Amino acid sequence: MITNERQYPTGREITSLRELPTALIEARIAAHLTQRDLAQRLGTAEQQIQRWEANNYTGVNLDRLQNIADALNIHIHETITYGRAA
Repeated sequence: MITNERQYPTGREITSLRELPTALIEARIAAHLTQRDLAQRLGTAEQQIQRWEANNYTGVNLDRLQNIADALNIHIHETITYGRAA
């Protein structure tokens, strides 16, 4: 977890896309946004946010995940390391 001078969480490093759902939920909470607030930013129902979070964003497409990240003002920096084929 990355913190600022007051020790409030301001980010996190993830090492797998599997960690993205948790990071999105943490970012919403760190921004002091309710599920309703996020839903309003996305133009969707609060119940949809509840379902997505309860299911760890399973089945949510990449474009929608980017929209959620944008609504939360998340800046994602990607680094991909290629492994050798076995």
